[in-house]
Amino acid sequence: MFKYLVLTPLLFIACSAWGGISEEERARWSKAAVKLDLSQPYSLCEKSANVVINQDVALFREIFVETPVNDEQVKAYLAEEHHKFFKKKYLGINNFRIDKGREWAFENAKNSSNYIVSSSAEKYGYDLELWINYKFDTFQTKDNRAHVAGGLCKLAYFQDKWQVISLL
Repeated sequence: MFKYLVLTPLLFIACSAWGGISEEERARWSKAAVKLDLSQPYSLCEKSANVVINQDVALFREIFVETPVNDEQVKAYLAEEHHKFFKKKYLGINNFRIDKGREWAFENAKNSSNYIVSSSAEKYGYDLELWINYKFDTFQTKDNRAHVAGGLCKLAYFQDKWQVISLL
């Protein structure tokens, strides 16, 4: 149980963040992302998938924002994420790809109109957050039908480098 008390607030568990967001705000966030060099964030997002696929604690430590948890706690978290993507919700992650052109950057993140962004930025002290859409091929667990799933990799710019704040 302890692992969840520590990891949950640090891993920024993804939830719906789009309710009540105007098209104007989405367009602003999208334009802000176009100004960024996205090569490193794309690479980190792809590494995030590898962390989940391979339950790779060392790679997690390399790309993820520093967390005050031990390796056993990280292993437990990664095992749960792996289970979600390989047995519970989906039947694997195949052909993982970045959905290029669908990125959102939150400049001055602490003052963002998006509560998830502003609260995380305020709590952890960064000013730039980036969300990158991804897709992958998989099968539904309920009926074993082929399916294209997707989600968001979330990154923040800490101390002159990008770090992952939400794996997949």
